[in-house]
Amino acid sequence: MNKADIKITQEMKQAAKNVFMAMAFTQTIKPIVRGYQQKIIDELKPEISEQFKKHERHTTITPENTYLMNDADFKVYLRRCNEERIKAKLHVDNEEFCPLLVAEDLQRQAERAFIDIMEPITHLTADRVLLSKDGLDNYAKLIDLSLRLLAPYVDNKL
Repeated sequence: MNKADIKITQEMKQAAKNVFMAMAFTQTIKPIVRGYQQKIIDELKPEISEQFKKHERHTTITPENTYLMNDADFKVYLRRCNEERIKAKLHVDNEEFCPLLVAEDLQRQAERAFIDIMEPITHLTADRVLLSKDGLDNYAKLIDLSLRLLAPYVDNKL
């Protein structure tokens, strides 16, 4: 297949734009959320739950592994995160939701839809790639390569 054989549709362009926008949203939210999460962890100095203490590799709690916290500390952590989210003016549909997790989920959904729309060009489905050897790495590469292909065609206006 040469470049002239590739038929880029408006749907493909819009799906690529959706991924770019979702990526930008995630990257905008991430430092804010990770910042207040780490601040709360530093102030709270939470204890690791007994069930995880026996695993030597779990020595400190970070924003990425808050599941290690004991229940009492985790309740305080969640309450404080919600207070900081409100101060940062980050909207979520449900107060129990983390704005970063919401943004990352939107990005995953946009990427999945993009891969599905690109199937006529790539001849690959998300499931086929994910089930292959090194599936997650290949999935990320497919998204990256497909975005590089479509980037020149994407309207950069909101």
